[in-house]
Amino acid sequence: MFDHLYALGCSWTEGTDDEEKRQGWVGRLANKIDCNFTNLGGKGDSNWLQYYNFLQQPVKSNSICIWGLSSFTRIIGKNFQTIYAGDYDKSYLLKYHDDQALQYQTMIMLHSWQTYCKQHNIKNLLFISFDDIQRIDKSYNINKQVYNLLDYTDIITETNMKDYIGGKNNISGDTLENMSMAKFFGRHSNKTSVNLNYFSQDGHPNANGYSLWADYLYKRLTNEN
Repeated sequence: MFDHLYALGCSWTEGTDDEEKRQGWVGRLANKIDCNFTNLGGKGDSNWLQYYNFLQQPVKSNSICIWGLSSFTRIIGKNFQTIYAGDYDKSYLLKYHDDQALQYQTMIMLHSWQTYCKQHNIKNLLFISFDDIQRIDKSYNINKQVYNLLDYTDIITETNMKDYIGGKNNISGDTLENMSMAKFFGRHSNKTSVNLNYFSQDGHPNANGYSLWADYLYKRLTNEN
């Protein structure tokens, strides 16, 4: 199928809290495909930093790049490091923060990523890790022409990773950075609701959760029902 897998994302791609130490969904999916892989996932990374890191990678033949998007509220700052919504002061938020601008910018970045992959014959697949699916399913209220920039053939719009593996009602960790919770502008540490069958106490997927998502992605790639 493929000889190499590039994986982009945050801690949900890195494999944080995978008690089996198999690099989360990435290692499991690469095993199913029987290919080599480069796991660029980084704990706390922004989408912008992930794309920047991907562009530094050598191009491998017969490869696929799968990107698990992080929170859209994470932006890139000095030395390409991630800035979180919780790092902004109130005066900045009141004067400059605009979620629609973040949405536009990210859509244009994703268009650039898809274009780069096509130019280098890299198959690509995109999904939302824990942010709201409205970020990518065309229901966000912005000019629809921006969505026309993207090829939706290989974008997962029916679910995000969190909801699919049983975390729809989770209230913890990274999930509090999603669009519906962005009004709080912070990274909260209070863990009040976690499905421990598929998640660790801090809200990251556990081995069961990563396995479930790897199975889903494999079925998507092989067109299994």
